[in-house]
Amino acid sequence: MIYFQTWQDPLRQYQLIDRQLKLIAVNDGASAPFYPGAGLTVSANGTTAGTGIVWGLMGGKALPGILMAFDATDVSKTLWASPSSDGWLYIVHSKPTVADGRVYVPTASHEVVVYANR
Repeated sequence: MIYFQTWQDPLRQYQLIDRQLKLIAVNDGASAPFYPGAGLTVSANGTTAGTGIVWGLMGGKALPGILMAFDATDVSKTLWASPSSDGWLYIVHSKPTVADGRVYVPTASHEVVVYANR
């Protein structure tokens, strides 16, 4: 799968079929209203089917950021979004890092916000 999102465009999911990219799914509710679009990261629980997540980091320069999670098999399904009240500021061109069941988000205030399943 190939995941793509750019400024003012919805998250799109493509698959390579017969040497051509075919559009598989679109999430219109996950458009990135700010430049340069979402920083995307993909994670999964090893090779276990159905555990893939596409993480999207969105925001604008000096504006609150939002971390969003989408089903990697069908990005039209939004799984979760961080509340904008979390108060961290987005860094342009940054991407979330996923390790050991946690998602690490760099912020403009020189801190790292950590999201984890409790």
